[in-house]
Amino acid sequence: MRLILVRHGQTFSNVNHALDTAEPGAELTELGRSQAAALVDTFGEHEIDRLVTSHLVRTQQTAAPLAQSLGVAPLVDPRIREVVAGDLEMANDFRSITTYITTLAKWMTGELSARMPGAETGHEVLERFDAAVSAVQGELDGGTAMFVSHGAIIRMWSAVRAANAPDGWGVENVLGNTDSVVLTHEQGNWRVETWQGIDMPRHSVVAGVSDRDGRL
Repeated sequence: MRLILVRHGQTFSNVNHALDTAEPGAELTELGRSQAAALVDTFGEHEIDRLVTSHLVRTQQTAAPLAQSLGVAPLVDPRIREVVAGDLEMANDFRSITTYITTLAKWMTGELSARMPGAETGHEVLERFDAAVSAVQGELDGGTAMFVSHGAIIRMWSAVRAANAPDGWGVENVLGNTDSVVLTHEQGNWRVETWQGIDMPRHSVVAGVSDRDGRL
């Protein structure tokens, strides 16, 4: 199976650097809608057997132009929602953002029992995203699925589950709005094919890139 994970387009909360993870979440900005429309050029020629979004409005708005182009109806799965900010929800101060990022970094370097203040542990985040992936795998028995999801959870799940992603890799390699991670499942393991369009060696790491579009 091939899995394409796409981060949503720019939102008003991204512009304000707010930790926006609750329902329904901020809508896309004008730039975000342009980014969503550009996904048609990027993925419109791909054979995508299943298109899935989270239940937060920004992922559904991002997927809409591509869904129309492909002639498919996106499925909504809350299990691929963003890492819940809990007590940090909608905060945009330095301490709160640092706490959120530090917790993610702990998960991506093996401390999965760490808990986001007032919210999930790394184990719980992986469990729900794994369940969503497994459900699609069972339905497709191969083929290609695209999840339009969120930056932190895509980075965390890909970094932890991909066999060719060393510990800490996802900490440095952040995702901009509508950037993607493409993975394949082979011989029982997930491997990253590309990260932001850059080929990922089977046993090495892509150089870090900056977080140019906000975090969630």
